[in-house]
Amino acid sequence: MQKKILVPDINSTIFIHGFIIGVENSNWNLSHGYHDIFELTLCVGGKVLQWIDKDCVEFKKGDWMFINPGVKHKTRNDSTEKFTYMAIHFDIDDPLLRRVLKSSPLTHIPYKTAKQSNLSDYVMAIDKIIQKHIIKKDYFITDQELSLLLSTSEKLSFQAQILMIIAEYIHLIPDKQTDVKNDVSKHEVEIAHGIATLLEEGVFDNIQLLNISQKVGLSRSQCNRIFNRVHGSSPRQYYTNLKLKKAKELLLTTNSSIEEISNQLGFSSVYHFSRQFKRWTSIAPSQYRLKPARL
Repeated sequence: MQKKILVPDINSTIFIHGFIIGVENSNWNLSHGYHDIFELTLCVGGKVLQWIDKDCVEFKKGDWMFINPGVKHKTRNDSTEKFTYMAIHFDIDDPLLRRVLKSSPLTHIPYKTAKQSNLSDYVMAIDKIIQKHIIKKDYFITDQELSLLLSTSEKLSFQAQILMIIAEYIHLIPDKQTDVKNDVSKHEVEIAHGIATLLEEGVFDNIQLLNISQKVGLSRSQCNRIFNRVHGSSPRQYYTNLKLKKAKELLLTTNSSIEEISNQLGFSSVYHFSRQFKRWTSIAPSQYRLKPARL
């Protein structure tokens, strides 16, 4: 009798909205802010004080930090050393993975804990890709920033290493915290997917959640609750990420002016679009457009 081994279908996407290797001088300070996406940061060298909400820890060489969307954080370098770091800003649309990450209590991973994992292997693989391009001078420089020009296969390899880093982080979360049950009903999944479809169709508009809730026949609070249970984020966060992804796509793949892109995406003015884009990415749309392969 023939037997087969099957793996359940996997349909999830990771969005890498910002991968940065940076070096900051002593007395450097990153003021209180927050992202609408996840962040995993490795301290490559030096040490800083890292605040997550009101909690402060010393972030040293070999340590990792994990920061959830919407969590306020700030960094201050009081030492005489330079602070070198590798920051991964990402989002993932798999509902169960999002729930595991968002419920994780593990924000600071000390070096002693990290070295017992395979995190360093994946960091070395990423470093190998970066060093290859630096040696070949296969990059683009603007405003003292260096952007790698990756091939299609290299982008996949890079993305694979990021996924393995995220998986390794999840392995470090205490078992009880990763035991997230899929207790979402089929009806809730259908409602959430319907909301997501409406949000995706309205990416070129400036739609209101109230209009969405009226279309699906639920209250705004019910929409928020069900969508959050399924997707691990609010409809507003989901819509924001759609806008950001589309804005980046239009900036890099079209010759449309920034004002035209602003109008396409339903912003009231180019000023409002530029301010919002800078809040999302820390750089202006015009700067982003100069980075053809920015990770």
